[in-house]
Amino acid sequence: NPFFVEQMLLYLQEEGLLEQIEAGQQAQFADTLPTDARALLVARLDRLTLEVRTVVQQASVLGREFEINILEAVTDTTLDLSTQLQTGTEDAIWFPLSDQRYIFKHALLRDAAYKMQVRSRRRILHEKTAVAYETIYKTDTSAHYGQIAYHYDEAAVTVKALNYYERAAMQAKSNYHNEETLTFFGHALRLAAQDNTELRYRLLMEREEVYGWLGSRTEQAQDLAQLDQLLETQTDNHKHANLALRHSAYALVMGQYNDAVT
Repeated sequence: NPFFVEQMLLYLQEEGLLEQIEAGQQAQFADTLPTDARALLVARLDRLTLEVRTVVQQASVLGREFEINILEAVTDTTLDLSTQLQTGTEDAIWFPLSDQRYIFKHALLRDAAYKMQVRSRRRILHEKTAVAYETIYKTDTSAHYGQIAYHYDEAAVTVKALNYYERAAMQAKSNYHNEETLTFFGHALRLAAQDNTELRYRLLMEREEVYGWLGSRTEQAQDLAQLDQLLETQTDNHKHANLALRHSAYALVMGQYNDAVT
């Protein structure tokens, strides 16, 4: 694996375990050489200065790609961010995609930095990240609904995460990004309380429609069954009528004509 070879060589170089010879360089292997990819990446990250490692860990919360303005909002103001970003580039941690956007050199490197942090610290950083998106893009957060929802979800701020997941799902649905739509509705339903009939009805009706567009009949039938169960004790005739129409449409495309008529 070229990435692992590269990381191993960088580790050996940083540890002073490469010796210059006429043909190039040869490694002087130590007994404590990391034995797997994650241990190797963690060892490399541990060698960074505290300041650089702190910024790397904070950036890892933002994802594999991250924006400088968001990172600035969650980073300790005492740190010289531009210097740490440059050092991270020189140490092959990440590289710039543009003046305002960076990407970790590999997803595994980002994951290693992320998992080095305790869950409570990650939650704090996720919430700060969500707030940063809301603040920086307060005039129009629509392009970042999914990201804000994810960060609030990871921060265990359920109400806000649910709100943004529904917004993200509806936006993706209106643009016919069907797979994204299903993912966001799935997250929203995971967070929605079982006794919140109004919300679950709305989410399931929207998702069932998308499954119908895609011809995913098994999943569509499962959502219809969930809706039946949800409305068992409800007396809202409007909801029952809408659900009956959905059952009729489903029966029609399945060739179950008697059920469709009924």
